[in-house]
Amino acid sequence: MAAPSFCAIDFGTSNSAVALPQRDGRGEGMALVPLEGAALTMPTAVFYFAEGAHDVDGPPRAFGRAALRAYVDGHDGRLMRSMKSILGSDLLDQHTDVGGGRSAKYADVVAGYMKRLKRVAEAHQGRALTHAVLGRPVFFVDEDPARDAQAQVALEAAAHAVWRLRGQVLPFAPPTTTDRVDCLHGPSIAHRIPRRRLPPDLPR
Repeated sequence: MAAPSFCAIDFGTSNSAVALPQRDGRGEGMALVPLEGAALTMPTAVFYFAEGAHDVDGPPRAFGRAALRAYVDGHDGRLMRSMKSILGSDLLDQHTDVGGGRSAKYADVVAGYMKRLKRVAEAHQGRALTHAVLGRPVFFVDEDPARDAQAQVALEAAAHAVWRLRGQVLPFAPPTTTDRVDCLHGPSIAHRIPRRRLPPDLPR
């Protein structure tokens, strides 16, 4: 039987993770996807290079540990971390300088990182993923229901931008029922992504 074409994503402030369904001798479950080598988590970081040709995704960039290395090695560009913190803020629709006279919309930074998670998960599974379950904190923004709701809308919008722009979907195609994103509170999704001790090379 073909594996279900969905994944569970924990888009974290410092680190992110993705899990895929698996079958083993104990039945069905979820398994974390190696995102960088054998690492089961990836720093929520993007480095935009000031030089290099644009591709279909925009300016050249690196993700996760590669983004941190580019910054430490002194490459010309812009390191962006903790993108989750801008969800629910007015910054999301604004552009920011990423070096080399280029700019990027904050919302596109978030969507670009989620696209990276999706591509790695699809490469690991060997097929396209048509559904995603996103974990969200109980509160994105404490004691501000309006901004908290705005943050969830922004997270879902970023995920929909990724899931609707698959290679086999024509540009400007209307939403389809097969490209689905669901958002659950952190405690509800916790059992879907197994808890394991973090790898020793995880940035603190």
